[in-house]
Amino acid sequence: MQDNQLIGKAVAFISGAWEDEDLSLEKIAAAAGFSVSYFDKLFAGQTGKTVMEFVRVYKMTRAAALLRTSDQSVLDIALAMGYTNPENFARAFKAIYGCAPGAYREDHRDLPMQWKDVTTGTVVKRFESAFPALKRVDSDELIDYLLTTDPVRHAFRIIFTPTIDHAVYKLDEEGEYILTEEYRPEDTALTLFCREENIAKYAGMARAFPRCILEFTTGPGFSLPEDGFGFSKVTAGGNYVYTGESIETYIPEGYEVRALGREDAGLMEAFARGGNETPGRVFAQKMDHGNYGEITFLGLLRGDALIGCALTCFESGRGLRYSEAGGLFLAPAHDNKENAALLIGAATALGLREGYPPMLLDARDDGGWLSGAMAREMGYRLDSMRYVIQIE
Repeated sequence: MQDNQLIGKAVAFISGAWEDEDLSLEKIAAAAGFSVSYFDKLFAGQTGKTVMEFVRVYKMTRAAALLRTSDQSVLDIALAMGYTNPENFARAFKAIYGCAPGAYREDHRDLPMQWKDVTTGTVVKRFESAFPALKRVDSDELIDYLLTTDPVRHAFRIIFTPTIDHAVYKLDEEGEYILTEEYRPEDTALTLFCREENIAKYAGMARAFPRCILEFTTGPGFSLPEDGFGFSKVTAGGNYVYTGESIETYIPEGYEVRALGREDAGLMEAFARGGNETPGRVFAQKMDHGNYGEITFLGLLRGDALIGCALTCFESGRGLRYSEAGGLFLAPAHDNKENAALLIGAATALGLREGYPPMLLDARDDGGWLSGAMAREMGYRLDSMRYVIQIE
């Protein structure tokens, strides 16, 4: 087993044992099958942090998430992290986040989570240890390449290519790249940008890590080998682009589709109680704290009751923009194709009116009403396919 795979094994062990009050260098080294002195040096060389520094950072990222999303007291969180002395916990937390836990909660409680707040910051070092010969390039070089080759196909990545805790490497001199970023502290995420005939050649890079997410986007005519390049867990979804200039949807008598605002909080609360907690939670946070400003909630009403909701997202950046029905929720008694079509049609029309070309990303033919089959029926064109391979 290669050194980087053993380090990955140790990181996976830490992710499952970090709550152990007696977690020590000796225990982690034993789990990885190394002597203590050699293992600590190897771990630091592969990740940029000693073993116990990594454990401390890992615990503080968990603490930050709890401070932002839970009502647990700072003392309870400190104890959960294995700190019996709150002052030691506060000191360790401040060393990473620059402020005391209570101040961090006050400043961040109602803000959306950002990846920089919970990353361990080791994935780039681990990748470079595994592939030292690859040339690292500026992210803008990748963005320029995607913008000039196929901006529609790569719109999501052009807008959302990360700016922290990531790195881009050139795979050859012909404009082929790989992006590495942290998916979870124990997982590496790799995204390939290469010619379709070279995907098989580069897909094997994921095998350097015991836990890895490999992603790549191809044209609609690409055929994935039956063995999925030898990986067992493969998912695929189509990226669809709306081709029309307008869309007509028939609204039956007694139904209404409209944007939901603060005055509709009671309707959304009732909708959430019926089993649709996700849109209810996001709606409440948007209305109470002004977050998620890029989302418009489209509601489907029958009489005075809210029976469906579509979260329409408006994304823009680096000169591109698009809209997407990022979530579709229907009350159980009204969960049917006709109601789904009403909401997706309304989301499409809204994107067209606002000048954000409508897209459906990662739509699968087995993906419920937000599926490729429905997209094609409504005038969307399959533009590309996105494949995700998981190694665990």
